[in-house]
Amino acid sequence: MIAENPLYKELFYMGYTGRENTYEYFTEKEEAILNEVRLKKPQILADPKTLIEFRAKLRWKSQIGLLFLYEITRRVNTSDEPFDFKDISIDYGKGKMSINEFLDLYPLPQDDISKTKFDLRGLSLVRVDLKTQHFQNIDLRYSTFCNIRLTNATFKDCSLDHASMIRSEFVNTVFDKWCTLDSVDFSDSLLDVTFKCKVTAPQISYLKKRDLKCIIMGFNARWRAFTEIPGDTFMDMCDNQKLKDYVLEQQKRVAKAYKIRQGGLLRRIGESLWTTF
Repeated sequence: MIAENPLYKELFYMGYTGRENTYEYFTEKEEAILNEVRLKKPQILADPKTLIEFRAKLRWKSQIGLLFLYEITRRVNTSDEPFDFKDISIDYGKGKMSINEFLDLYPLPQDDISKTKFDLRGLSLVRVDLKTQHFQNIDLRYSTFCNIRLTNATFKDCSLDHASMIRSEFVNTVFDKWCTLDSVDFSDSLLDVTFKCKVTAPQISYLKKRDLKCIIMGFNARWRAFTEIPGDTFMDMCDNQKLKDYVLEQQKRVAKAYKIRQGGLLRRIGESLWTTF
């Protein structure tokens, strides 16, 4: 989400109140804003990805971008069948505006990836329940999947580098061998996923004792505070050996907690046992 980008936070020190349209505010004052940040907080723009991510997310904050986000969310929440993102359009003025027209109106710098894929960089899907959806040949870098449940989905030849896939459940989901997953944030998510592509430098949230207690006590796992990774394809495709070793140990501890929970023990017994992990 754009609110987590450090450049967005700086806007509030330059007169932005949050009530203005973010896209219009930034584009009108872009040169002055960037010069001010370079002068006072150069560390923010030291990583070029900060500005790239900000621009990718910013176009969805334009007035037309917000309309398309609403239409995409509506389609996701009401469709029982897979749909093609390229077919999405909105009522605008006296006619229709296609998503391709929107992307042409708010272009981003093109590179080798965006030139060969449908460019949805910076897209934000929040609080949706998506079933049996196919994402094919889409550039989803810097996108956000937050508080969603994605079931029976397939990602084919998609770029998801620097995406944020947090506080969500990905169930029976497949990333094929042509996908890219570099520096993806999987914090607080269930990854019941088949990874057929490399998983490079992922970010996860770690299991704590209180998480095991919550499992034993039967709390709703939808609101887990750690990244749960069943299965073995993550270990097969992850490039971080230390992280792979952690996930293997985590699986054993989580399985033990679920076993205690399913055994029908009284809550007070569960409370006494969770300290043994």
